[in-house]
Amino acid sequence: MINSLTIVLTIAIAAFFSLPNQRALPHEQHENAETHFMRGYAFYEKGDYRSATGHFDNAINMDMDHVQAHYYRGYSYAMLGDFDAAIRDYDKVVELKRDGLNVYTNRGDIHLRKGNFDAAINDFTKAVELEPDNFEHYNKRGYAHSCKHDYDAALNDLDKAVEMRPDDYYAYMIRGIVYSGKSDHDAALLNYDRAAELQPRHFLIYDGRGLVYAAKQDYDAAIRDYDRAIELRPASARTYAYRGYALAVKGDFLAAMRDYNKSIELNPAQSEAHYHRGKIFYVTGNHGDARRDYNIALRLDPKLGRPYYEDM
Repeated sequence: MINSLTIVLTIAIAAFFSLPNQRALPHEQHENAETHFMRGYAFYEKGDYRSATGHFDNAINMDMDHVQAHYYRGYSYAMLGDFDAAIRDYDKVVELKRDGLNVYTNRGDIHLRKGNFDAAINDFTKAVELEPDNFEHYNKRGYAHSCKHDYDAALNDLDKAVEMRPDDYYAYMIRGIVYSGKSDHDAALLNYDRAAELQPRHFLIYDGRGLVYAAKQDYDAAIRDYDRAIELRPASARTYAYRGYALAVKGDFLAAMRDYNKSIELNPAQSEAHYHRGKIFYVTGNHGDARRDYNIALRLDPKLGRPYYEDM
């Protein structure tokens, strides 16, 4: 009797575990999700973000609350340029109340890139609350304030960043942008100069300082900075347009025209290059090309000023 019962029980147990659709036990399910997460993380470490997201997808399908899979998938999506998907994953991490994974700074960076400045400021503020001794949070929030032209709030944060890390070029560079926005050109130059001392190979320092020199009508100094900016970033269409303007003001129309042509070659949607190239066409008597360039510029940027060919 016992032997017969044992055989029946053994067969029943074997049949149970052989069912093809049998649901995994919670422990097995966790191991499977973790296995896919670790595979995804291995691809993430190699910079293969597309393969990484596939494994993170599998991990999340098995464990919807796998916070690390959401976090690293969010980062991978951001690196692939899918910012909306990245934000959704970071939102999930916040929903799960896991604050120690730099989620606020990462999400804030994406909001900055998307132009969501208020959302970026909120995220960087949370980062400051969580890590008040990290100067980078003040840098980022200061930059976000500057994008809203809230220059006083920007300076409060950037001054704090400089106080915490006097040898960090970034805060000086952004302060240069802020003081330029406030039309305090001397203060802007002081900050750009310090940024250039600390980091002599950052394109934006020379690009921005060139604009300040141009605003002060020191076009020779502006051209020198634009030369350096173009050396560091030869594909910057706007810098060619800026240098073209400075050259045109100095009366070197031929060199200015070369810069405007290069700017438009690099970026056909560079409205200022079309606009100012049209001015050179106009003053040199080529009114047909002047009208064509102005009309292109106006389509690209309807806020541009009065047509220079109105009296033709």
